[in-house]
Amino acid sequence: MFDRYLLEDDTFANVEVDGEVVGWKIGARIGYYRGLGLSMIELSLAVDGSPVPPESIRLQLHGADYRLSEIEDVLDDRWGFSETVILFVDQPGGLAPGEHEIAFEQSLRISYLAVPSVNRVSRRLALA
Repeated sequence: MFDRYLLEDDTFANVEVDGEVVGWKIGARIGYYRGLGLSMIELSLAVDGSPVPPESIRLQLHGADYRLSEIEDVLDDRWGFSETVILFVDQPGGLAPGEHEIAFEQSLRISYLAVPSVNRVSRRLALA
């Protein structure tokens, strides 16, 4: 239902630190109207058909940075419905300018559902 809102194309960019491109980023929203604690969320990304290794992904929320592998233990931070997290991908040199197909999936463990709610979106975005 909310899949078309999951990725924010205006945040898609390479990330530069001290004059060197160290990766890329994109903004994402949660596809559940009540939001969830980070420990209840699993995320994955793919770019141009290639999965992004989970150990290369960090997310920034409420001023904190979390490695994807850490969020299962985060009990005191919550991703609200209207909030954008920034997903950073550590990739030396970043992505080449031009269009890229970004696929994003989130698996949400919602207390009253017997199985996880899975939201998927794939969008073609331009990188300047």
